[in-house]
Amino acid sequence: MTAFFTAVTAHRDTKACADLAPQAARSLATSDSSCADEIGKLKLSGGTIRTVRVWGERAQVLLSRDTVFLTRLREGWKVAAAGCRRQAEGPYDCDVEA
Repeated sequence: MTAFFTAVTAHRDTKACADLAPQAARSLATSDSSCADEIGKLKLSGGTIRTVRVWGERAQVLLSRDTVFLTRLREGWKVAAAGCRRQAEGPYDCDVEA
């Protein structure tokens, strides 16, 4: 997950997309642009890790400036959702999500 935010900050958009779960990467792509084209347009900020919660194959990482959800795949942990903000009611609202 830290590699994801390092790639985002360095504008290594292809690398950042590689750190996403496949469904999350596909959700960013449109008929006119790729995941790499779109991820650079987002204001993902990351920050210092505050809390990590793991539930089997899923995890939530609370950062100082973001909330991220991870999923464990065959190739390791991947970002399933990022740029997430807690809503008063209902699920998180995320800029990137599977």
